[in-house]
Amino acid sequence: MFLSQQILDVRANIGTDHKLVLAKLKMTTQLKKKTPSVKTEKFNVESLNNESTKQLYSNRCKQYITRNPILQQDNPDIAWLKLKENIYKGATEAWGTHTVSQNGKPNNKPWFTTEVKNITKEKKKIYL
Repeated sequence: MFLSQQILDVRANIGTDHKLVLAKLKMTTQLKKKTPSVKTEKFNVESLNNESTKQLYSNRCKQYITRNPILQQDNPDIAWLKLKENIYKGATEAWGTHTVSQNGKPNNKPWFTTEVKNITKEKKKIYL
């Protein structure tokens, strides 16, 4: 339902069998503000399908565990932090990471690297 302030002009065509009505209306809408997308880095677990990646991850974890062992006198919190750090470093080196947007969708353009981005900016600059 429209208010009288929103109706600017109304015309009707009554010369034919059709009842055509034309109206000009003044409508206001609220624009949604875009929220900036938050991107996070996640492990590339798809690389675990490759047998060599599994072996590399196993070797990296063993390396980090021997470099940073959990000692008998460590309390559970420190032991957990050491274990977490060892696993994280091993996974980062073996699996790699990829960027994921806020809504959980993966980056569908892995080829669009910073190098490609810089080249397109340069091309646009030259064009202008």
